[in-house]
Amino acid sequence: MRQLAPEKLVQIEAIADWRATPLELREHRSFTALARANGWHLNSALYNLADSAECYHRTLIKIAGTAMDDAPEILKALAERAKEGHVKAAEVYLNFFRQTITDEGLMNRLKPIGEVANILEQTARAAESLLAFAESLGDNEEIARAKAAGMVEPVDFEVVDANQPDEKPAEGSQQQERPDHLPGGHVVLPEGVQTGS
Repeated sequence: MRQLAPEKLVQIEAIADWRATPLELREHRSFTALARANGWHLNSALYNLADSAECYHRTLIKIAGTAMDDAPEILKALAERAKEGHVKAAEVYLNFFRQTITDEGLMNRLKPIGEVANILEQTARAAESLLAFAESLGDNEEIARAKAAGMVEPVDFEVVDANQPDEKPAEGSQQQERPDHLPGGHVVLPEGVQTGS
């Protein structure tokens, strides 16, 4: 960033505050009204300052700062939807973390050291892997849930018709106990979903 005079920095701050404020909440409805209220001369230098990279950057920082208040709730909602099998929610959620931890500018400012850098690198790889997994599930949530349930852990299980009673074991044989959940239990697939066998 270029070096600016203190009065220019004050103007940038005021313009950024004005731009970051929603239209209906602005005290001054126009840029001209803002300039007049602050005693600024409306000239090309002021307009150039208002259109400068420094001014837009400061505005974006202020907007992002106010959005941070909502971020935890949004991320929580995305995580809940992703856990339910919503592929797009998983994609947005995982992309947020991937982009955050791979942002070179942010990481340079934080200057992570050895072990922290290694952990962040592993997390980035894991996020990439999870994102690829989410994309492989496809857009149909019912099928995606069935696929995801089958990919959790390879276990021996039996696919049964939930409407058919269990067969009685032959005399002298022992019947294995089958819980109603994985691993080793019954798996009832949604209608229309077929097994690979």
